[in-house]
Amino acid sequence: MAVLKCDTLYWQLRNACPACTYKLEGEGSLIFSLLVTLDGNDSLKRVLRKENDVIQVDGETHIPGKSKELQDRWEDYLHEELQNAIPGSDYVDDNPCATCWMNMINDMTSRMWSVFDETGIFLALCRHGFVLLVADMVRSGELSKYPLVMVEVLLNIFGKDIGCGYDIRCKFGTTIQCTAPAEKATKENFQTVVGLFHGYVHKCLCQLKFLPTYITGIGLEDLEGSQYLKHIDKFDTSHNLSMFLVNNYYQALEIIANEPALQKGMKDENIADIQVFHDWLKEECGYLVRLATEPQEEMLQMDYYQKLVNLQQRQEELDEIEKGWQIATTDPNSPEAKAKEKSYRSQHRHAINNHNKAQAAVNFLEETIPVHTTWTPDMEEYQHAQLLVSKWRYQRALDELEGLIVSCIFELTKMNMSQTGYKLHKHIAKALQSRSQTIKTAINHYNTAAQAMKLPCPTLSYDKVIDYTFLSEFNILHDS
Repeated sequence: MAVLKCDTLYWQLRNACPACTYKLEGEGSLIFSLLVTLDGNDSLKRVLRKENDVIQVDGETHIPGKSKELQDRWEDYLHEELQNAIPGSDYVDDNPCATCWMNMINDMTSRMWSVFDETGIFLALCRHGFVLLVADMVRSGELSKYPLVMVEVLLNIFGKDIGCGYDIRCKFGTTIQCTAPAEKATKENFQTVVGLFHGYVHKCLCQLKFLPTYITGIGLEDLEGSQYLKHIDKFDTSHNLSMFLVNNYYQALEIIANEPALQKGMKDENIADIQVFHDWLKEECGYLVRLATEPQEEMLQMDYYQKLVNLQQRQEELDEIEKGWQIATTDPNSPEAKAKEKSYRSQHRHAINNHNKAQAAVNFLEETIPVHTTWTPDMEEYQHAQLLVSKWRYQRALDELEGLIVSCIFELTKMNMSQTGYKLHKHIAKALQSRSQTIKTAINHYNTAAQAMKLPCPTLSYDKVIDYTFLSEFNILHDS
């Protein structure tokens, strides 16, 4: 055992997959030296039952005794990070999908019912289906500590150029960069991607950054082995490994054989070389980044226009109060005038304060933009900003209404689908009933914004909207 180095910690891991872990002398290096996939499963719940002795059979492989302590160390670290988070962190990474996945939102604080001790397993597989690491999820959900401890072990054992697929890569990548393994992960070129099966549930910008389709070196791997691993059987996995490699080889030969067809298609479309595809990818990514936030210049112009409108309203309110005060004080000695004078003074004071606040907001934006001459309704800049505001309000109202209608169509489809149980049917019906008022409010907002457009857009009625069966019937979306 000592000669074969089978007496060291994690020797099973070092020799888990013949294709991944066995290196030949003089073997060339790949972009990724190892591809793994991580995922958790909460189906294997177990109630705590204590025994007096632990039965050990000679020749069996045992999990190292300190594995749970490694997980708990990461749990303590993450709780401390959650409580003492520093807003001015050096690492900043946008997570457009942070609110889309439950295990993103609760990855530090997720808990399980107290009746269960082991709530499932979290495992790491190589691209050939061999199990590399397994961790019991103890009295918790899918916490960040489980993938973190596996990343730490993988970096210590296999070193650099590891590619890792995880369904919430966009959040997990940030977690790695904000925790202890950050320096080593960067040094060893550890990269995380979103599994191909889960990738299309993520937002488009997240897909362009982290989907295996767009990552050089991953090829056609989906990194979703955990989704179809029904049971652990090392004999079946080893037996199928040769067929797996041969099929991949045939697939590679087929791709190479089809390269002339690709070159002909590129020539027909006037595409000079392969680099054009990479340039298109960068352009699409840049477009989506710009699309995620409104242009700052236009937002300042719209904000300035709105502040001018607010100032005009405050001026009209002040003029109306002063006019009423003058009418009330035509006969200052009358009992009615004396009774109203105190009320008018209070209203006048509040109106002046509101007017001064509105004027201060206008002055601040005039210095920020900057604006040398205050805009008036007959100026081109004022009219352009007015058009931008009306379009912005219309688009926001349309987006809100679209989301509600899509949800309504999907729920109606599910409610009328076969094999939908009675309880689920009633639950969906109740949800649709409570959402009807929300849809009515959204329709009112949309109609108001549609009529405020320079060229008024068609309006909608609730009776017409609830008759939609397919999204294609919602013709108003053609303007979005």
